[in-house]
Amino acid sequence: MGGGESERDNQRVDDRDVEAIGRGYADVLFTHLPPLERPGSMDQEYVDAPSQAEVHRAFLAIRPRLLLAADAAFGVKTLAYATGLRTCFVCRVVTLPPVGGTGMAAAILNTETLELEFIDDRGSMMEAPEDVTDLTTQTTGRWVLRTQSSRHIIDLDNGTWERIPGPNALRYGAPTSGRLRTFEDCAVGQRAFITTRSTDPLVDYYWARTTLILSIDRLDDGEPIEGVGDVR
Repeated sequence: MGGGESERDNQRVDDRDVEAIGRGYADVLFTHLPPLERPGSMDQEYVDAPSQAEVHRAFLAIRPRLLLAADAAFGVKTLAYATGLRTCFVCRVVTLPPVGGTGMAAAILNTETLELEFIDDRGSMMEAPEDVTDLTTQTTGRWVLRTQSSRHIIDLDNGTWERIPGPNALRYGAPTSGRLRTFEDCAVGQRAFITTRSTDPLVDYYWARTTLILSIDRLDDGEPIEGVGDVR
């Protein structure tokens, strides 16, 4: 599917292109522009471009398992896109930079497994950027889980959890931070169940159930959380 911006109407993605791509679910979508929620750092003028909005609409309609798009930065990120309060689809979004100047020359797709191999301009294999989809596979690190309504910071090094609610998030009756006791289903597309230790002799432990997890990202030491200062 196209997606490049142009001043000419016949060179932009419009309703006819979205209708032509259909409504059946797809395994793979190729496009010039990523959907609106994406990894990488595309130039701001494209974010609100008409074609990108149409690409995003088509993307949500066909729900691909893998999306390959052009972008300035090489990125591999598994994301969940909510289709309802408790339902979603999961897509691996791969953004590929232009050939020349970045070292990348090609991406090879296995159409049976949907796995990708990346080749640099010297013909050697390239490592893909880290793409963590499930915290049960991790033993260290500081992570941010972005859900439909909040952000959850899980620090596996120090054994702590903190919830940063968004403006429309439901309020928890229990504490929104504490020492980790257990966590389950901390995976993209799942609703995590987290318990924390209690210092109250009358309370065994506290628990929290998140909304759908849309993405999981590693946080560097001391890295601030985007939007924290805006939360009230």
